[in-house]
Order: sequence, then C-alpha cells, then structure tokens
Amino acid sequence: VRHPLKRYSWRPVMTVLSVLAILVMSSNGLLIASAHSIPGDTLYPLKRSVESTQLHLVSDPVEKDALERMFDERRVEETRSLIADERVEEVEFNGLVSSQSESVWEVSGIKVVITPHTQIDAGIHVGDRVDVDGSTNPSGGLDATHISLVNSHDDDTNLPQMTPTIPSGAAPSGESSLQETPPESTIGS
Repeated sequence: VRHPLKRYSWRPVMTVLSVLAILVMSSNGLLIASAHSIPGDTLYPLKRSVESTQLHLVSDPVEKDALERMFDERRVEETRSLIADERVEEVEFNGLVSSQSESVWEVSGIKVVITPHTQIDAGIHVGDRVDVDGSTNPSGGLDATHISLVNSHDDDTNLPQMTPTIPSGAAPSGESSLQETPPESTIGS
C-alpha cells in the first residue's frame, strides 16, 4: 500500500527545480545578449553592471588594469559601431589623442568634433590619454561635451620625482639642476 502523500511530494520539488532551471538558462541568455549590446540598447545597462561587478571582484591590480583596458577598448568599439550605424547616442570612452585642430580631434581613430560648448581640460597634447564624453552624430563623428586628461592608473606614486634644487651656498642665478627625490612611500624605509 502506497502512502498518498509520498506520491505527490516530488511534484512541488520538481516544479521549483524546473522554474529555477528556466531562470538560470534565461538569465544566462540575457547576459550573453547584453554582451553584444551598445549604448541605447535595452540590455546595455545590464552589460555595464556586469562589467562593474567583474571589476569589483578582481583583487589583483595587474588583472584589474587588464580588465579596465579591455573595457576601455569595448567603449571605443561601441562608439565606432554607433557611428557606422549612424545612430545618435550619448557615449563615453577613453583613448589616445592622435591629432588636434581647433574644430576636430582624433581620439583612438574616432573623429571628435569640438564645439563652442565643449569643455576641455588644459594641457592636453597629441599622445595623451583622454576621457571623451559626448554624443555620436549622423555625419560620422562624435560631438564632444567634455574632454579630460586621464591620470595614470599607477598615479606615478612609485616613480621618483624630479625637483629643481639650487646648490647650497650658490646665489640664485636663474639656473637650477634637477635632483631625484624618492617617492614618499620609500622615504624612511
């Protein structure tokens, strides 16, 4: 004689397991689909959230820098895709300045249009790494709203600093020499 409860006890468990399996498979599908999204797509915020989570989970500074560089390259590729599709979307990316004129810069191969409203940090030159904020335009470029100089990820705190010094006993003559000063983290060690 079978117990009536025993026969039905697996149904709720199987139902819950089936629902969980469907959720896992569909969320995995969403993650895969979001990986190919670009700014303006419905799944793009999910893609950026996943990237942010990945960065927070990495503790090794070398791996974190490599991941940040990979994400920086993605932002450039996304911007190129938007320009190729002639879509107008807000974008942000960082890259190297390869040319500058009064009205157009080239940053990582992308034509960046400088408007009267573009805010530009002082001291940016060809070869510098910059952050670019703006929106793509249908004419094959990007209208910049802000361009800022990127500080090195290392922040140069471990590099010796060169500071001008005047030799002791010498009268200030307008001449100075450079003397290497160790980084603050190594002073006293």
